[in-house]
Amino acid sequence: MSADLEDILTTQEAADLLGRTPDAIRKAISRGRLDARAIGPANRQTWITTRAAVAVYRASVAEGRRPPPRRLS
Repeated sequence: MSADLEDILTTQEAADLLGRTPDAIRKAISRGRLDARAIGPANRQTWITTRAAVAVYRASVAEGRRPPPRRLS
């Protein structure tokens, strides 16, 4: 995930854009449906995603299909 700073979103910001809760966003991330990265120390990690990843997720939900699981690199 490579993006400009203004394209990076927290789980709360992604939730606001999608009309969902931050917990729902974290669940989509953990299931591999929304591309995101964990930042910070292991005991206090924060998830970040991008506007592009949110757009892909939104489009797949609108079409009634699940986005493909992301590949772990």
